[in-house]
Amino acid sequence: MEAETITSDTTSYSMHGGGGGGHYPEIAKLNLKRKNRSNSLIKMPIFIRELLAEMVGTYLLVMIGLAAVANYKLNRNSKVGVDHFAVAFTFGIGGMSGIAASMPISGSHLNPAVSLAFALSGRLSIYKVPHYLLGQYIGALLASFTVFIVYYEGIQEYDHGTRIAYAGEWFHENKTMMSELASGDIFATFPAPWVSVTTALLDQIIATFALVFCVLAVTDKRAKLPEYLHPFMLGMVICGVVVAFGLQCGAALNPARDLSPRLFLLIGGYGFDAFRPVESLYWIVAGIIGPHIGAIIAAWSYGFLLWHDNNDHDHEDNEKH
Repeated sequence: MEAETITSDTTSYSMHGGGGGGHYPEIAKLNLKRKNRSNSLIKMPIFIRELLAEMVGTYLLVMIGLAAVANYKLNRNSKVGVDHFAVAFTFGIGGMSGIAASMPISGSHLNPAVSLAFALSGRLSIYKVPHYLLGQYIGALLASFTVFIVYYEGIQEYDHGTRIAYAGEWFHENKTMMSELASGDIFATFPAPWVSVTTALLDQIIATFALVFCVLAVTDKRAKLPEYLHPFMLGMVICGVVVAFGLQCGAALNPARDLSPRLFLLIGGYGFDAFRPVESLYWIVAGIIGPHIGAIIAAWSYGFLLWHDNNDHDHEDNEKH
């Protein structure tokens, strides 16, 4: 088959006046190299391709979003800076970019909570969840490094090298002064001063429920929405949820988007302060437990309330065909 392909390619080249016959061997070699390169991509294990797709998609989502937060945080002149809606809108753009990039390969979850919901809904094999999550966490961590490197001088100018993640109660009378230097919220989410553990948990359960429920609805094949609209629609969903639930907990919504940047703060010179807010429980309650509970509720309620009678829908589809 390879010989036939090469012969066909060289004949086509000659018919179009592509040069002298002395170039045929070079053309044949080039075509063979291209075919071998294509075959090597095809032979790549599917779980590696899915892992890389989730990594790249999550990287784009988090990198673009955190860069917007950096603009918001580091530009003290609010007249020429960006506001909360601009940050939310940019996270939506990041979501659109990441979804479009990874959708053909992995389905573009970009969020451990979404992967969990898809597994519970039967749309994703439980055996694929580990490498999906690994790709998402790695992508978010790489995004944090990228934003830190790009905005290093701006962060240095802002906090004067103090590397304060969050101005908590442990600063006592210096809390107000430290809050002017804290730059950790460029990367991870942190609670508003009045937020309790219960409020943080409830906030993220409801916010993530809204996000995941919409993801399940938009991507359901039975809804028959054109796939080329998925990135745009889901990007708008991300934007809306971040605007609606950004006040109290920064709209974490995504364990990879919150935990990986928080780990970056730990290894990037900010220390353990990133894990101390709200009795050292905020990071796990708002960043991990809340989103996963919200995803579980979304998966259950979507399947039960909207599509619980699959036999009727299958019957209707058969009648149409």
